[in-house]
Amino acid sequence: MQSFEIGLSGLNAAQKALNTIGNNIANAATKGYHRETVELAPAMPTSDGRLSWGTGVDVQSVTRAVDTLVEAEIVSQNGVSGQNAEELSILQNIESTFGDLTSDSSLSQSIDKFFNALQDLSAHPSESTYQRQFITAAQSMANQFQTIGTSLDDMSKRVDLQIDETVTQVNNLAAEIATLNEKIQNSEIGGSVANNLRDQRDQQISKLSELVAVQTRQQDHGIVDVTAGGIGLVVGTDVTKLETGQVNADTLGIGTVGSSLHKTLEGGKLGGLLSVKNDILTGVQDQLDTLASTLVRQFNTYHVQGIGSAGSFSDLTGWKVDSTSPLEDLGITDGALNIRVTNTGTGEVQRVQIDVDASVDTLQSIATKISGHTGLNASVLSDRLHIGASSGYQFDFLPAPLPEPDSTHFAVSADAPDVAVSGIYTGAANDTLTFKVTGSGSIGNGNLSLTVTNQKGDPITVLNVGSGYVAGKALDLGNGIQISLGIGDLSDGDTFTVKALADTDTSGLLAAVGVNAFFSGHSAKSMAVLSGFDDSPGRVATALGSDHADNRNVKRMTGLQDKTLGDLKGLTIGNYYNTLVTTTGQDITTTQGRQDNVEAMLQNLKARQSDASGVDVNDQAAQILMYEQMYQAMGKFINSVQTSMDTLMSLVS
Repeated sequence: MQSFEIGLSGLNAAQKALNTIGNNIANAATKGYHRETVELAPAMPTSDGRLSWGTGVDVQSVTRAVDTLVEAEIVSQNGVSGQNAEELSILQNIESTFGDLTSDSSLSQSIDKFFNALQDLSAHPSESTYQRQFITAAQSMANQFQTIGTSLDDMSKRVDLQIDETVTQVNNLAAEIATLNEKIQNSEIGGSVANNLRDQRDQQISKLSELVAVQTRQQDHGIVDVTAGGIGLVVGTDVTKLETGQVNADTLGIGTVGSSLHKTLEGGKLGGLLSVKNDILTGVQDQLDTLASTLVRQFNTYHVQGIGSAGSFSDLTGWKVDSTSPLEDLGITDGALNIRVTNTGTGEVQRVQIDVDASVDTLQSIATKISGHTGLNASVLSDRLHIGASSGYQFDFLPAPLPEPDSTHFAVSADAPDVAVSGIYTGAANDTLTFKVTGSGSIGNGNLSLTVTNQKGDPITVLNVGSGYVAGKALDLGNGIQISLGIGDLSDGDTFTVKALADTDTSGLLAAVGVNAFFSGHSAKSMAVLSGFDDSPGRVATALGSDHADNRNVKRMTGLQDKTLGDLKGLTIGNYYNTLVTTTGQDITTTQGRQDNVEAMLQNLKARQSDASGVDVNDQAAQILMYEQMYQAMGKFINSVQTSMDTLMSLVS
C-alpha cells in the first residue's frame, strides 16, 4: 500500500505545482504579483528497524519569490522620487510664470522700461507727454508684479488643496493596509501563508510610499507595521489618521487627528508638497514681495519729498493704516518731518519741523502737532492722514533751503545786508551751516569774509564779501547751495545759519502713510500706482528746487536702477530679480538631475525585482513540461503497482 501512497503523493505534488505554475502565468502581467513556487521535500521515510525507505514527497508550502532588500529599497526610492517630482513640477510652473527674461512681456523688461521712462522724464521733467509715458510704464510694471504675485498665490492655494487630498489618500491607504493585515493574520494563524493577500498589501504599501516616505517592520503572522516620520500609520490592525496643521506661523505640517503637535514630513508626494509650500513657493513669494516692497519704499521715499510741475499742495491724503498704534508699528523711526509752508499772498516761506517719537506718537498725535503751526491743518480721516493748507497758504516737503537764513545774529541789524539763499543741497546728510563774519565794514569793501562751518564746527569754505565782491552776486559753497549778500554793513563776529537738508523726513513717516507717495502696496500682489496721477500727471515729483523746474528728484529716482540695496542683499533691483529667475532655473536643473538619477536607480531596482519575483513565461512553460512528465511517470508507476498487485492476487487465488 505504501507504493500507492508514494504514487499519490507524487501526483498530488505535480498537480499542485502545475496549479501554481498556471497561477503564475495567469498573473504574469499583474502589477505587484510575486512569483510563487511550490516547495517540495521528501516525505518521512519508514523503517522496519533495520532498513528505511522513502514514502514519497510532501508539499511543504507555496512561497513567494521576494528579495526583501530590493523591495525595501524600492519603497525608499519611491519616496525620494515622489518628492522630487512635486518639487520639479512647481519649479517649472514658477519658471513659466516668470517667463523669459528677454521677453517684452516679462517683469525684467517692464522694470527696464520703467527706468527708461524715468530717464526720458529726467530730460523733460515738465512735459506732460513724458510724464504720462512714465506713469504708463509704472502701471505696466505694477501690473506685472500683480500678475506674478497673484499666480504664485494661486499656486500656493492649489498646493494647499493637494496637501489635503494627499493626506486623505494616505489615510485611505493606511486603512486598506490595516484591513489586509487583519485578513493575513486571520489566515496565517491557521498555518497557511496568504501570498495573494501579502501581494495586495505590499502593493498598497508601495502606493503609500509614493505619497510619503514610509518605513516598514515585519511582525508575527504576516503583519507589517508602517510608520511615516515617526508616526505609526499602521500598527498591526490599528490605523492612525493624519491631518494638516501649523508647525508654526510660517510652516505647515502634519500630525495625528486631534493632536496639537505637527511636523513636516519628508518624501513622497506629500513631502514634496510640504517642501513646495513651506520652502520653495514661500521663498520665491517672499523674494518677489521683498523686491516689490523695496522698490515701492525706496521710490516713495524720494517721491514724497519732491514736487512736480503742478506745484505745491493745498491738501494731501495718505492711505489707510492703523491710526491708533504707535508709529513704530508702521516701520516709522524716531526723526523729524520738515514741511515748507508758503504764504501765497506775500511769498514768505517758512519751514515747520515736526519731531517724531515713534514709540509714543500715533497718527492722531502727528496730526495734532502739524495743526499747531500757522498755515497748516491736519486730521485723521478713516485711518488716513490728511494734511491741508489754510486759506492763502500752500505746503510741500522740498529740501530746498529757505530763501533767507534760518537765523541771524547781527550786531547792528538795521544796517545788515539782505542775505538770499538758493540752490539744492547735494550733501548726503542733513546739516546746519553757520556763516561767521571776519572783519567789519561794508559789503564789497575792505577785508570782509565769511567763514562757513558745518554743525560739527568743521570748516567748509571761506567766502570773500569784501573788496572785489559785487553785492547781489551768488557765491557757491560747493555743496549745491549759493548765497548772495545785498548792500549793507557787517560787524566782526556776526553770524547767520542755513539749514541744509538732504532728507526732509528722517522718520520715514510720509512714505509709510502714503502722503505724496507714487506707489502703494507692500507686496507684489498689492503693488499699484496710486490714483490721481492719470488725471494730474504734473503731480509726478520730478523736482527738489523751489521753482519746481529742475530734474533733481527724478534723477535721484532714476539712480535707483543702479543702486545696490541692503534689503536686496546688496544687489540692484534688476539684478535681484534676474538672480531670482536664474536661481529658479538652476534649481530646476538640479532637481531634474536628482530625479533622473532616482528614476535610473528605480529602473535598476525594478529590473532586479523582476528577476527575483517576476514571472518568466518561458521558464514556467519549461517547468510545466517537467511536472507533466512527473505526473505521467507517477501514473505509470501507480499502474505498474496495480498490475503487480493484480498478478499477485491471481497467483494466490
